[in-house]
Amino acid sequence: MLYHAGMNEPSGNESQSLSEKVVKLEELHAHQQHVVDQLSEMIRVMRTDMDGMRSAVDRLKHQVQFVQSSIPAEPRSLEDDKPPHY
Repeated sequence: MLYHAGMNEPSGNESQSLSEKVVKLEELHAHQQHVVDQLSEMIRVMRTDMDGMRSAVDRLKHQVQFVQSSIPAEPRSLEDDKPPHY
């Protein structure tokens, strides 16, 4: 039986039971807080990794654009590839 305002205080056994429940709830809360802290740290690390990956992808995009811009629009003739002694 739970203790409510205006009611008689719980007996010794009920008080001990309530005390044990409070201790278990406090332990559960502490464990959950630890898990939340770990998840927050994992999210922070993943966000840092994602930022690095975005930067790498941006650099690769720029490199691809540079290479594409250096390719001539029209194919070269095979005559352009002849050695100078011909």
